[in-house]
Order: sequence, then structure tokens, then C-alpha cells
Amino acid sequence: MEYTIANKYEKAVSELNEELLKNCDNWYNYVLNLPKDQQVVYTVVLLNWQVENGGFHQYFFNSYGQFAYLTIKNLKLIGANERAQLYFYNQIMTYL
Repeated sequence: MEYTIANKYEKAVSELNEELLKNCDNWYNYVLNLPKDQQVVYTVVLLNWQVENGGFHQYFFNSYGQFAYLTIKNLKLIGANERAQLYFYNQIMTYL
């Protein structure tokens, strides 16, 4: 399973570059247009990395927060409903 996740993540980021990452709209559209399996892996991996590194605060206040609703949808898609609820709650609390 770990190989599959790593493989899908590598495919998802294969065409990302600095120029694309600097433009939030283009970056978001790139992720939105990934094949669904790659999009799910990309958004969930980003969430995990950011939360492990600096918590939900870091995720939401860095540009990764633009993927918040997409990530919640993807967590629900893979059956991670409790994680999606926790994530949604933290999103609301971050902005209050």
C-alpha cells in the first residue's frame, strides 16, 4: 500500500514546478484536474504533512488551505469520515 501511495503521489507532482506553485489559481486547477486517485493522494498527503509539521494552523494559513474543501471531500470519498469531521471542525475553529 505504501508503494501505491508513493507512486500515485509522484505521478501527481510530476508536472508541478515553481511557476505553477506560485500561482494559486493555476495550482488549484492543476490539482482539480488530476485523475481522482492522484488527487485524493495528493490532497491527503499534503494535509498529513502540514498537520504533522506545524498543525492545522500551518495548513490553513499557508497556501495549502486552498485545498480544504477538496480535501474534506476526498477524505469522505476514501471512508475517512472521522478525519474529515475533525478537519472540518479545525477549519471552522481556525477562522473564528
